[in-house]
Amino acid sequence: MTEAPPKDPEYEYVIMLLNAKTSNPREKKYSSDFFEASISYVLKHFNANHAKHLLCTPELTDIVIEMIPLFLIENPDGTEVGMVNTFEYEYEYDTQLERISGRGI
Repeated sequence: MTEAPPKDPEYEYVIMLLNAKTSNPREKKYSSDFFEASISYVLKHFNANHAKHLLCTPELTDIVIEMIPLFLIENPDGTEVGMVNTFEYEYEYDTQLERISGRGI
């Protein structure tokens, strides 16, 4: 994990949720709480400095990487995906990966 900026309670909260999400990948509440908090946190940083590349900012890298599924998945009919659908797709992807490789994500 990356180092936290000094005394940033919002960062600490997002990292706590990230750790809970990765420790309990099947628990949708952790994922939902993480995605909600991380979107707010990352957008705040982006809006403060548009020139700052989110993947090249050490304190944001782990957060942004974990958020990638929010931006990559769409419904089969092409409509926008909400978080609930994202979890379903993540679960299906993980289930298929487990069948193929014997281990999930």
